[in-house]
Amino acid sequence: MTKDPRALVDHTDVDDLKATFMDVFSGPFDYEKIADFIADNALVVSHDVPFPFDKTGYVDHMQFHADLWESREFKPEAVEVKVYGKTGVISCYFNERGKPKDAGFRQRPGYMTVTCHLTDNGWQAIGLHTASLLSQILAASPS
Repeated sequence: MTKDPRALVDHTDVDDLKATFMDVFSGPFDYEKIADFIADNALVVSHDVPFPFDKTGYVDHMQFHADLWESREFKPEAVEVKVYGKTGVISCYFNERGKPKDAGFRQRPGYMTVTCHLTDNGWQAIGLHTASLLSQILAASPS
């Protein structure tokens, strides 16, 4: 007899992973908090560039953006979390919005998946992928 895989899920872990994700990715960008959440050996695919990053490259990319924005925030929606043992997968829609320093505003809806591993220090992202949706506002800002 096969066990129902939902019976293997510890809902405490699901709630903990969701809380960790929301703390890192909800509201004003906290670049240090995002960097701490990403594991040293992570792979990051960002909607901003056409190639994957390792953690060092992504942190450098985030710093590049930090210097160009007056304000920037991220709003996850329809967040779904699945946990299988020490592995968790998060998927959600998001709205990234903010004000670049040069002019205008930016608003970019997208979809995100994050694969996490539970370590002795808590949840860490080992894979992160963001993708813009077609409703992106293209002419809102020169940057």
